Amino acid sequence: MITDKALWLADFLYRKKKATRAQVEQAWQKSNISYGKELNRRTFQETKNKVEHLFDTTIAYNAQTHEYYFENPDIFKEDSVRSWLLKTLSVSSILQTYKKMQSRILLEEPATGYFHLSELLNAMETSVKAKLTYHPFNKDSYTTLLSAYCLKVFKQRWYALGFSSYHQEVRTFALDRIESIELTGTPFSIPAEFNNKLYFQHCYGITYAPHLELHKITFKVNSKHIPYLRTNPIHHSQKETTEGIFHITAYFSIELMQELLSHGSNIEVIAPSSIRNKIREEAMKIIENYQRSL
Repeated sequence: MITDKALWLADFLYRKKKATRAQVEQAWQKSNISYGKELNRRTFQETKNKVEHLFDTTIAYNAQTHEYYFENPDIFKEDSVRSWLLKTLSVSSILQTYKKMQSRILLEEPATGYFHLSELLNAMETSVKAKLTYHPFNKDSYTTLLSAYCLKVFKQRWYALGFSSYHQEVRTFALDRIESIELTGTPFSIPAEFNNKLYFQHCYGITYAPHLELHKITFKVNSKHIPYLRTNPIHHSQKETTEGIFHITAYFSIELMQELLSHGSNIEVIAPSSIRNKIREEAMKIIENYQRSL
């Protein structure tokens, strides 16, 4: 399929940076989806066009070096939608190639709430408010008009962020808690000063509130756990100052406390003392739970 070729070509050019058609053809022949078939000039052009359409980008050509390359490779940065799309579609294509192996591959469930994605993306694209019936955990349902600013995935859950008429402020809504959604004809505009990346820059997860204080949180990691933290940072701001001493700059939220606690005795928060004390208090509650007789 041309789609499989397109995903392969996009991934190859992104990793290779630049390549001639001969280099592309040589790599294609060695791939596990070529089945010995050539990537002739016509098929290459069709595949190139498919990549450009699929990722809304341009593959440029250098007439002097005869090399093809992405005109703007930054579109595939780690935090971009195109990067997520390329990885997701590439994995899907690979799994389709190895259908006989599917019973031996264990996957996590996809992010929940995706069935409302289409309506919310439509509302965002057309800049109209969406009427939601929303049912929070442990509370009654309510209806609100949402001016959706952006979408975010966290811990396998889709969330919509926007101005809520019910709360008269910017709020985050879990898509899997939406009972019904209806697009209105009422237009809205995103405030000029709003930037979704800056909004979540110091957040862990989806919790943000004006009262939250920004902290430089320092924690000590035991030697066996250091490689894990280096390759799987808790937050994008994470830095290692000395061997086994890390810090992040973030708002201290319930989600962040749960994340730090999830590492058990492998992590010890050492500063600031206010957060160390909160972690200690929560850890003591856990100990109390296990000291009770069943």
